[in-house]
Amino acid sequence: FFFFFDMMVLYNTKTFITSKMTKCSIKFSMPAVLGGTHDLEALRKCLYEENITLNDTNSFNPNPLAGPGPSCMDCWTDDIQCDAVHCKLQCIRKFFDPNNNGKFEVS
Repeated sequence: FFFFFDMMVLYNTKTFITSKMTKCSIKFSMPAVLGGTHDLEALRKCLYEENITLNDTNSFNPNPLAGPGPSCMDCWTDDIQCDAVHCKLQCIRKFFDPNNNGKFEVS
């Protein structure tokens, strides 16, 4: 059931998820002197406030013997944190224009 819920969130936000996710990512990853929070809970709160209400409690793991896996929200916020560390130069354009047509390419 929770997997279906997350799929519905993605479907229902398809027209704005890129710009809203980028907006929250910028707030999280910008240098502190420019207002960046680097605060995971603030990032999650921002996403929820932007109606990106991915599941934050249920985990998905196809192998139950391996223990619980991450929630969908965990996966998205982990990706944002990784991008904040490893993608600074390539992603800098998104600070200035968080919108895209779904065909954003980094050169």
